[in-house]
Amino acid sequence: MTNKSLDCGKEIRISAQKLHFIQKSLADIGIGSDPYLESLLANLNPTDEHKQTVVFQDLLTLYTRLSKIDIPAIGLRIGSRISCGDYGLYGCTLLCKKTLADALFFSIKYHTLVTRTTRLYLEPPRDGKRIYGCSDILFVPEIKSFNLEMQIAINLTLIREVLGNPDFSPVRVSFEFCRPSYFEQLEDFIGCEVRYGQEITFIELLEEDLTKSPLKSNPLAVPLLLQMCEQHIPDFAHEDEIVERVYNWVSKNIHNELKIDRIAQELFVSERTLRRKLSEQGTSFSTICATVKQSFAKQYIRETQLSFDDIAQSLGFNDTSNFRHAFKGWTGMTPSEFRNKA
Repeated sequence: MTNKSLDCGKEIRISAQKLHFIQKSLADIGIGSDPYLESLLANLNPTDEHKQTVVFQDLLTLYTRLSKIDIPAIGLRIGSRISCGDYGLYGCTLLCKKTLADALFFSIKYHTLVTRTTRLYLEPPRDGKRIYGCSDILFVPEIKSFNLEMQIAINLTLIREVLGNPDFSPVRVSFEFCRPSYFEQLEDFIGCEVRYGQEITFIELLEEDLTKSPLKSNPLAVPLLLQMCEQHIPDFAHEDEIVERVYNWVSKNIHNELKIDRIAQELFVSERTLRRKLSEQGTSFSTICATVKQSFAKQYIRETQLSFDDIAQSLGFNDTSNFRHAFKGWTGMTPSEFRNKA
């Protein structure tokens, strides 16, 4: 039988995003870095991290090597170390979605922009439940179990992070492969009924869980958000503690409704006092909000292929037309013109 992936792998290039995550995970597990992985990373263009790609055939070779590591549940151990931060701006956006269902649809929509080794899908609700499935697209029997095990571990870990609940358990998980010798490790991690030797691989979720909202200011996203914004904060802001704290607060709440009374309460000052202190530094709350949103918007447009609808939602705009109007006011260009120029 002809191997579909091997036929096309020499020509197709895909995102190298997952290589960095695998390297980090192997180090966390205590495994020496794989020489083949090191060679792939060394050949990536360090000046254009957001557009780094790898030949599909090379990824298959890497997965084959990883699947042969003599450690039980290696796919689980790697996949469960994922975090939204490993996806950069895409991860930030994932944490900013209004519901878990929105986050899953987002992950499906942009899955091709990361190192995609499975096809993700979310089935329509049935009897109050929904199937969040993944099907292997590598078409190499020797690594299929490893690929699906790691993908389920990634999916469930990200679901828990989006919900802000590390103990969240789905209704049921189904695997196509037979029950492995380390099944107890898998089932301890998953925390619900697990079935093996099934026709498809999926996570079954309650519809009510899919309507749950992520934390309004998800602390898991804060370090990445602050790191992204730090380079855009004016130098003068670091010279005044109040101004810097307002910039940081706006950054980590960028996807929510920004109101001065909320930050004033956190700083234990009145709105009037806060407005005065900001004015003394030559700025205002609205100016800071606009500065941070503009910086994030430019970065999203330059470094991702997110739609303008998704970018607008991530920046707290209720309507994409309002975002387009604001961006035009900030830059003199429409978002489309800015992306084409970038």
